[in-house]
Amino acid sequence: MLGEFKQVVDFRQALIYLKHAASKADEDCPDGAYVYGMILAKEWDRAVVPDELVSPDDHEARELILRAANLGHVSALFKIGQCYEYGTLGFQCDPILSVEYYKRAAEKGHVEADMSLSKWYLCGAENLEQNEALAYEHAEKAALKGLPTAEFAMGYFHEHGVHVPKNSGAAMIWYTKAATHGNEDARKRLALDDAGVRRDNEPNSLKKDMHNDKNCVVQ
Repeated sequence: MLGEFKQVVDFRQALIYLKHAASKADEDCPDGAYVYGMILAKEWDRAVVPDELVSPDDHEARELILRAANLGHVSALFKIGQCYEYGTLGFQCDPILSVEYYKRAAEKGHVEADMSLSKWYLCGAENLEQNEALAYEHAEKAALKGLPTAEFAMGYFHEHGVHVPKNSGAAMIWYTKAATHGNEDARKRLALDDAGVRRDNEPNSLKKDMHNDKNCVVQ
């Protein structure tokens, strides 16, 4: 499928192999279930499979990705966490299950899972208590691994005194790291600081709570 090892790209043959691998997925090799599931969900970003070769199927995609997750596939664990967060692929929004899968992914070293946990703990949800200490802890883990959004979060936490005393110097250090790694919010924040603009005049996108973009609200 990717033309690796000097192979000719052949999507049709690749899909046959992938479907077989998905059906045989186990703890030693859960990759087939995850990859084929993501292709069926039209979310596989390493190759664009022609539409005429595979039809989107959210139900089968859900089952395959969930299977891969429960076999311990780290990217599948993160994906299921997203599904429970945003209510995609037929999943119902469930903060507790979202956190559970993100935790499992984070334990396996998935840096974006740590950032997702930070966002959940920052504001909490129904049956999920807000916990600024855990929000800070998970953001710091991700930031120390160089995730730009987490570096921005650390700047935010230090600037606004989330779990730590307000420290504009530390905030600017983190914002600078995030900006260096391409984070646009950090660049905007630094530009405001350079211009001497008070925070009261910052764009809403910089003043709003980090978690306000959550799409999943469970009543």
